[in-house]
Amino acid sequence: VPAPALPSGDTGRSAMLGDIQRAGGIASLKKVDRSQIRDRSGAQVAGGDSGGGAPGAPGAPGGGGGMADALAAALQKRKEKVSKSDDESDNDEW
Repeated sequence: VPAPALPSGDTGRSAMLGDIQRAGGIASLKKVDRSQIRDRSGAQVAGGDSGGGAPGAPGAPGGGGGMADALAAALQKRKEKVSKSDDESDNDEW
């Protein structure tokens, strides 16, 4: 039985996964100190609109640049905007 075809997604990721598999799998990867990992939390996600945030904005430390990190950054920006608007309207009367 032939292996099922993988969905045609990001060819860069597919190529990287193929390289890892050809090199001997996960055991062939080297350990990297967390302090040496680049913070990509401010990276633009393809097809996503982050609301015009500045690229390279500081994010959560140790972010891997994945979708979860992009979502966390977007939620943090939204939280900051909402808290500012709540503070401004405290003295307003209905």
